[in-house]
Amino acid sequence: MRSKSLTLVNWALLQEKQYLKMVLPEDYAGFQNVKESNSNILFELDLMGTIEYISPEINAILGYDPQMIIGKNFCNCIILSDLPNADRAIESVISDAKIEQLKVRVKSKDRNIMTLKVKLLPKVAKQKVAGVQGVCHTEPEW
Repeated sequence: MRSKSLTLVNWALLQEKQYLKMVLPEDYAGFQNVKESNSNILFELDLMGTIEYISPEINAILGYDPQMIIGKNFCNCIILSDLPNADRAIESVISDAKIEQLKVRVKSKDRNIMTLKVKLLPKVAKQKVAGVQGVCHTEPEW
């Protein structure tokens, strides 16, 4: 059941990977090592912004157990000053069925603030937008 709802996210990641192979063929292996060293967090929100699913990688990145996050509103996870941009992006995904990208700051369990890059996609069920699904990851430190 969960694999069907994340199909669009998986497709987007596959497309990105294939694009990188075309654009950076000789550097792809090195680039992929950097990218894969940064875990991705997959998530799903309902139309009200409630987190319905979050992948276990949240524990390694932010220190939270997924069960601590599931059922909470996404607003509880984002630094207050970043909420307007996140809210606009989510609303755009829901109302226009667009793909949106943004950066948000979140607070880890140990109270450190981290910046995550987020890609949002519509979650479709029965040919209607039923929420938002996405993938986020930390930016590599250079």
